[in-house]
Amino acid sequence: MLRIALIVCRAYLPIHRLLCAIAIFGFVVSFDEPRVCGEDSKELASRLSLLWESQRNLVVTATAKIKMYRAAGVGREEFCNAFLDLDESKIAIAIESLKGLFSNGTVGYWGVPVEVVIENSKVRNNVSGDGFSVFDGKSQVDFQESNRQASVNAGDDGISMIKLRNLRCIPTFQGEIQLVKQQGGIVVLDGAGFQIEALKENGQIRRMKRLNSSRSVVKEVLQIGRQETVDGAIFPIAIAEATVKGESISFVSMYLIEEIRVNHDISTEVFKAAVVPGVQVVDYRVNSAAPTQFTAREEIDNVVSSADEASLSGMHAHPLGGKQNPQSMGFYVLLGGSLVLFGLILVMRNK
Repeated sequence: MLRIALIVCRAYLPIHRLLCAIAIFGFVVSFDEPRVCGEDSKELASRLSLLWESQRNLVVTATAKIKMYRAAGVGREEFCNAFLDLDESKIAIAIESLKGLFSNGTVGYWGVPVEVVIENSKVRNNVSGDGFSVFDGKSQVDFQESNRQASVNAGDDGISMIKLRNLRCIPTFQGEIQLVKQQGGIVVLDGAGFQIEALKENGQIRRMKRLNSSRSVVKEVLQIGRQETVDGAIFPIAIAEATVKGESISFVSMYLIEEIRVNHDISTEVFKAAVVPGVQVVDYRVNSAAPTQFTAREEIDNVVSSADEASLSGMHAHPLGGKQNPQSMGFYVLLGGSLVLFGLILVMRNK
């Protein structure tokens, strides 16, 4: 068709008019191709960033039932492509197929049910068959069934917990973002320290790459599917967070969100760590090298409060990792005094 148009133009137009017609015709043909420039691209980038930002403070409380998958040792692109190609309609079955990717790596938790409860900064994770972790806003308690021990740490400096930010991807921007690619319904945006691949229509993020100062990928966040709560909060069906080293993934956590409810009332008791008699409580908050320890003689409904009381009552860490309460310390003082007195008596007799 283009050749016929040129033949017609050459037959009926002088050379200078022919060149002008070709220039105009080329502009019209190329106009329909995806273009990443001008005001439209800025407006699109701005619209998507505002859409993501509108989600940031939408959730105050949340309760989610998820399945957790953790593994290490796989090629970065191999894993990312496999994850993004999962069948959303059969996601629970499809995600199992990823296990084969780690045949030369390590598989930890795989399909373990976890209940996640969130209220602002407070978090509780109940891990099926393994124990729980609770952060009450000041201290974190980690209880493991395997060793019947509850560890208390200042802040959230304990076992890594699943928080709201792990269940959805909301990027934080520093500086401007630019639209660098647009293909079909997918756009790619670039900014300081990240690159995002998202759906143009609704802003759903499919892939976010965290970049270091040399623009090398250090972290990958992948999302598939979309579910929206009655409050308008948007979550994926499944999300993966991967730590990247070179072209390999050194560690990845995947969460399949089976059920989620937001902005409902949550009892304050949820964020208290309760343990049964016989559990060893180890408090690292004052001195991590020589923690306070005690054994629960009865059911404790709040480990943090009990650990505070133990610290105030004079239970101090023993050099061997045990404990000394006021009564045992008094005994040793009395014993030491008796030995000194006995020694003085022997000295007097020898004289």
